[in-house]
Amino acid sequence: MIFSQYIMLEKVPGSVDPLGFLKPSSALADKLFRQFTVLSNHPAYHGFLCCAYDYLRRAGVAPGQRDFSRRFRDLEILWGLINVWERPPDPAGRDGKGGQQGEVAAAAVSILNVTKFKPLLQEGDLSLPGARSFLPLYQRLNYGTLGHYSSPSMFWGLLDAKGVNLTPVGQRLAEAWRRRGNLDFDDLLRQWDAGKQATEIPGFDRAVGLFPIAGLPSAGEKAVWLDLIEEYCRTHRDTRQLWESPLSLGDLGLYAGGNGSDDVERARQRASFFPTAIEHWQGEPELTNRLRLADGFEMLAAVAQAILDWEYVLRLDETRPNLPVDVGIPEVLFELAKRLAEPYLALPGAVQPGTLFESMATAKSAGYLVTAVLEHHASHQKSKGAMAYIDGEHVAVRDKVDVNDFARFIAAISANPSDLPHRLRWRYRRDWHFLRAETWRRYANGVRP
Repeated sequence: MIFSQYIMLEKVPGSVDPLGFLKPSSALADKLFRQFTVLSNHPAYHGFLCCAYDYLRRAGVAPGQRDFSRRFRDLEILWGLINVWERPPDPAGRDGKGGQQGEVAAAAVSILNVTKFKPLLQEGDLSLPGARSFLPLYQRLNYGTLGHYSSPSMFWGLLDAKGVNLTPVGQRLAEAWRRRGNLDFDDLLRQWDAGKQATEIPGFDRAVGLFPIAGLPSAGEKAVWLDLIEEYCRTHRDTRQLWESPLSLGDLGLYAGGNGSDDVERARQRASFFPTAIEHWQGEPELTNRLRLADGFEMLAAVAQAILDWEYVLRLDETRPNLPVDVGIPEVLFELAKRLAEPYLALPGAVQPGTLFESMATAKSAGYLVTAVLEHHASHQKSKGAMAYIDGEHVAVRDKVDVNDFARFIAAISANPSDLPHRLRWRYRRDWHFLRAETWRRYANGVRP
């Protein structure tokens, strides 16, 4: 099974949430996997975070103190160097590259801030003082392990409710993560903190093989994660089957487009994911309702986003010679919206941005549907203090849709109209965290991705 080699983010080309889907879709995703965000991609980050918290606590630096974030980044840079350090390929093929199992979530093994850590290798001075002089590493201290994994660590119970102290299980994970192959990461941190060149720290070369994100967890780490997942299942009975009775790798592969050789096949694979998942967990009515909610929301959001993109591109003079305008796209989307909206809104727990989906359900024509989407977009942008992309018959904000990409999409569905629903879903697919859960399960069982 080959999954995507990219992190699956909300797949809305050119979007900064122009229709307000982020909040309601996050609420639905939380009903499936509350412990994840679209930026939390691998359990190893939690281990490093707990290790760094423990190290800084013993150094007298606590969260809330003025320089905590900077000191955390000091330590994170050493781990970043370990992750971007070039090392010879594993002759047994266990380096997380090239095999089918090795591509389950390849992006999850690319360290956060990789584009800043890699240039550091060219700076020459690979000591902490040298790293501190490389200013890009200290910009946006909230973008990294501390910013992305503190809240999820609180949910897992690794940090206390205020995010200040490690809990007992967080302390267990800190101690388990730092010890691999008779090497203690604490020893490396102390020498790095004292200003020693990374390459001169005893054990650095071994750490490059033991401590990167793609490295295997220690027995202690696996035990902690198995305990955490078990406790989660005990306290969240409504979604425990997602962990206790997971989908097969084949069924899970549908979520990422399976082994499709092109977008048409990948789109068809994705379209079959939710029906397959609902059948798999058919004995769990609450869980299957949540899956239907995610399924319906994904499609209605895709329809609305396609309408906004279509209306935007139509108003760009340079696209008109290349865009087929006689294919009745609004009419086809209107029929699809009418078919999907009412059944979705009838589901218990249905959410929507404002009243957009209700407006889509009651629209009497394609023209009414377009007006509803554009009015909702303008209202949502105004609530953010941002400008609407479209002002009457003119584009007010440029470069919000990849015109060439959208034109290819329209041409493809014009040639094969029956492909529209699943192509629409694939183009605007959303992230419901199923691949992350698989990454956590495999890590807890010591299986490489």
